[in-house]
Amino acid sequence: MKNLVMIALVICFGTATTFAQADMQQPQAQTIGVEKELIFKDVAKEQVPAVVIDAFSKDNKDSVIFKTAVATTADDEKVYRISVKDTQGEAVHYFYNEDGTKFENEDNLED
Repeated sequence: MKNLVMIALVICFGTATTFAQADMQQPQAQTIGVEKELIFKDVAKEQVPAVVIDAFSKDNKDSVIFKTAVATTADDEKVYRISVKDTQGEAVHYFYNEDGTKFENEDNLED
């Protein structure tokens, strides 16, 4: 009987420790994601630099822009989001730097 109680205590303690470790690690990951995320604000298409519109047009010849937005990175550089709709009517986003090059760090983007 004592062995059964001891085994039950060991199992409960081990499970509690596992859950406690998982809870402690999760907030760190969420904090890192929030710090790196870019926040986009809608802007008129006319406010997007012509070089960005030209670069998008070269990459997507038959696409029609329905929405544009801009965000500022931690280095004070602007990133433009150009949104089009696919054949099912779903939004597809393209990201460009203010010099017309494609934005490479897409891990930091919000939709």
